[in-house]
This record gives sequence, C-alpha cells and structure tokens, in this order.
Amino acid sequence: EAALQACPGVDGAAVVVRSGPTGDLRLGGYLVGTVDPEHVREVLREQLPSALVPATLKRVDRLPLTPTGKVDRVALASWEPTDTAQASIKTAKRPATPDELAIATVWGAVLGISDPTLDDDFFALGGHSLLITRLASRLSATLNRDVPILLVHENPVLGNLCRALTSAAPTKPPTGAASSGGLPSVPSCPVTTLTDSRLDLRILEGSLPPIDAAAVTYVPSHWQRDGLVSTDTWQREFVDSEGFLASVLDTPVGRIGVIVAPLAANRLYDQPASTAEVTVSAVERATALGARAVSLTGLLPSATDYGAAVTARTRVPVTTGHEVTAAAVALTVTVTLDRLSRPIESETLCVLGAGSIGLASSRLLLDADHHPARIVLCDLFARRDALEEKAEEMAAGYAGEISIVTTAGPPPPEAYSAGVVIGAVNVGGILDATRVRAGAIVVDDSFPRCFDVAMAVKRMTADHGAVFLEAGLVSGPAPIPELRYRPGWLIPALGEDTTRRYPDEIMGCVLSSALLAGTAGRSATIGAVRPADAVATLRLLTAAGFRAARPQVDGHAISTEVLARAGRPG
Repeated sequence: EAALQACPGVDGAAVVVRSGPTGDLRLGGYLVGTVDPEHVREVLREQLPSALVPATLKRVDRLPLTPTGKVDRVALASWEPTDTAQASIKTAKRPATPDELAIATVWGAVLGISDPTLDDDFFALGGHSLLITRLASRLSATLNRDVPILLVHENPVLGNLCRALTSAAPTKPPTGAASSGGLPSVPSCPVTTLTDSRLDLRILEGSLPPIDAAAVTYVPSHWQRDGLVSTDTWQREFVDSEGFLASVLDTPVGRIGVIVAPLAANRLYDQPASTAEVTVSAVERATALGARAVSLTGLLPSATDYGAAVTARTRVPVTTGHEVTAAAVALTVTVTLDRLSRPIESETLCVLGAGSIGLASSRLLLDADHHPARIVLCDLFARRDALEEKAEEMAAGYAGEISIVTTAGPPPPEAYSAGVVIGAVNVGGILDATRVRAGAIVVDDSFPRCFDVAMAVKRMTADHGAVFLEAGLVSGPAPIPELRYRPGWLIPALGEDTTRRYPDEIMGCVLSSALLAGTAGRSATIGAVRPADAVATLRLLTAAGFRAARPQVDGHAISTEVLARAGRPG
C-alpha cells in the first residue's frame, strides 16, 4: 500500500485482502488519481516481488471513509474489482497452438480466469505456493508427464511457461536405489524382512499382532504414468482395498504400520475434498488394524490444510508429525556443527521456506539455546506480514539480528552466503548447489529436495565443497525391525533392492504416530507447530534415546571424511 501511494499521479490509495475466484486470498488495490492503473502496476512490478503486486487495481473517484476519517476497508472489500491485468486482453497475444490451449486451460482454471493471455503473470493474478503446486499437478496429469514445480515457479508468465513446457524434454524419476555418483549408497538393512503376503490381512486374521500407530503416505506419480503399476493392479490393490499396509516397524515406542493410500502424488492438490476423503478412509483402515494414533507424511499435511480437513472426521487422533520433524531438523543442524567443531554462535542461519517446518525448527534451535549470530527468514511467496510477526516472537530472548527476505523468484543472495541453510520449501531444485558458499551446511526437509541431488553429491566430493543433508530422519537406541510387503507387482516400481536404510533409523513423521499413541497427555499437531510442543518433543526424543541420523542424502551415505572436507569453511 505504501508503494502504491508513493506512485506518481496517485492521490490516494488503499489495498485490501479478498477471496479470489478459487477461494484463495488475493490483494486488491484502489487508487484515486488520473494515472492509468496498468502503468501503476508496471511501476509496482519494478519495486515489489510479484506476489505483492495487487492482483486487481481499480481507479475510483474517492475512497470510502469511516466516521473517524480513516479508510473504510470493510466497505472497500465488498466493492467489485476490475481486473486491470485483463484490460488489454484485446491486444494481448492469446493461446493458439494445441499445446498452448491445453496449458492455458489448466493455467486459467487454477487461477479462476476464463480467458488468460500469453502475457498474463501467475503471481500478478494472485498465484501463491499452494496454487503453484496445484498447477504443476494438473499440468502433469494433462500433459501425461512430470511438470516440476520449479519450472512453473521460474516461468510465471503464461507464454514463457508454454515455451518452457514445449521445449523441455519429459523427465522421469529414477527407480530403485540411488547410484553412487561419487558417494556410496546407504547399505541394505539387515533387520528388514520382505514378504509377498498382505500384512493388513494377516493382522485381521490374527497371524500378525496389531499395530499401535500408523503413518499414511501415497503413491509416486510416475508409478501409473510410466506403466509401472497397471490400471487393473491399481484398481485391485489400491482402490478396491482402500490402500494397503506397506510395512510394520517395531520401534522402542510402539509398533507402527505404514499405510499407502490410493492417492497419486500429482493429484493430491487437484481435489482437496477428495484427498481428505481418501485420507480419512486410510486412517479408518489403520484404526481397524489397531492404530490408536495416525500421522500424515510427505505432502499430505499441506494437501489437507495441515490435518484440519481430516482430524474432525476420525476416531483416533491425527497429527502432521511436524513437531517431530522440526526436532529432527534441529538435531541434524546442531550435531553436524558439533562434528565440524563449528559453534553455531558464529554462523548465519538462513531459513529457506518459512512455513511450518522452517519456522518450527529455527524457533526450536533458539528455545534450546542454540543461537546463531544472525537469522535470515526467507519466504518464496512473500508473506512478509506473517514473517514479521514470527520474527517478533523469535526475537524474545535472542540477541542476534533477524532479517526478513521475501521473493517470488529465485532464492536471494542471503541463501548463498549463509553458513547454515534450513530448506523447507515445495519448489524442487530452487537452490543452486553450485552457488552455495564453500563449507555451507544445507539441511533439507523439502519435498522434492530444494537442490538437485546429483549436483549436490558432485559438490560434496569436489574441492571447496559444501554439505547437503536430508533432514527428518532420527536414529533410535536400538535396531528397528521391519516387515515389508513386496509382492511381485511392486518390483517394477520399487526395484529389486528396496531395503536400503540404517537399521536404527526412522522418519520423524512416521515415528510421531507412535509417540502420540503411547505418551500420556501428548496432543496432536494440527496446523502450525506450537513452540512448547517442539521443545517437549525434543526432550522426549532425547530421553527415549533418539538422536540425529547419520549424514546422508536420498540414499547416498556421507562419510566422516567427506563431511569434514566439504564442511570446511572457505
């Protein structure tokens, strides 16, 4: 609003938040003056991140005022806006080729725009992180190929996106174990047993003991798209049976089952109500197998309004598990710095993606008395007001500087100059592994990874390297036996060797279900992580003998020697 008021030719201005055509929140601007609103938008685009440029801008004769002389924002919010981005639609270039028409149809549907032009900008029309994820998902389904979120993020103008999609070769995720790429693979797990008999049916018939808790997950999108799971198999093994029990883990805090719901990753955000419905069915399936609590893994929390769309409809508590993941991230940061003899008090910490995990893990570091010299909160979708509020909360008891950087484009320079980076975004590959400073430690809980893994492995094994670690894993006090379902029809999708993990390690989001089921007085995490819950979780994990996992990234083992060399500050 301040930038709008400062524009030449603007005599008065106000900005309000309103619901867009798809129900999401967008900025709407109003100005008094003779200046062309589209010219003002161009000025704002040069000064502000795209997400902060009002999606609509209307010229009015006057602004409504309250009896006290202030702008009446309630009245403004009810005025019907004129979308100036569409004002030049007659002269703007429109989609013409079959590919452009197909892409534009999906693009417009996601934004709630009936007739987009090739000059339209995704962020200028109210696009944000959830809509970008939904757009990539729907384009993947429409084009029958993987459309990376990063590609959509880097091409917000529709015409540029069309050119990028029609010129880029389709990508296919790899299957099976990670190739070494300069680092050895995580070894096969000696306490994982494979079976081709349905684990859930064995529990129901009494030949296996019931589970205490469960974690719900989903199917990688390429399983169906690449024909790794046939249509008949999908119907029989997933839809008709409402998913299946993929594995059972006997942890020190309870017996956990992993339920695979009949949901494909590329469709999670298409129909939120359907995703929630299927997730509820998976929770009920887990309950029938004995689970007293259930956690949501991967992208399921964000696809279900961080559990809020599910929890009111289930008989057992449901958690996002983010408080355990945040503890795992904090443990990974502190233990890695300790291994490298680098005091955190000398480091700048950049939180790339200031959402649930990013904010919770950085806040937990402070609450556990691990204070960096400086903290940079960086959000890719420019929620500056929310970040300012969180920064104020974090500043209590912290003597260092907290900076806020917002951007709707690539990561800012601070992400590349920081000594420690916590990655927690949903835009894969957005952090250029070749540009992070020498000796930097990147601890990532993004899905997909915020960096290219192959490039990160190459950087770790080169001179003047940097450290790239996956977060979210914890090591327990003893090996965790696992019984894993692997029928013949799953081998094409999973590969022959599906047992690569360290024997005592487990994902924090999976472990959270057993902690919730077995700890008296413990509450589920729905929505943002409460700071007190994160602290209590860290203490609970430590008391139960859990610690940071071994250094690794997506199946690549990182030795002490590699860690020491790559983590040496340049």
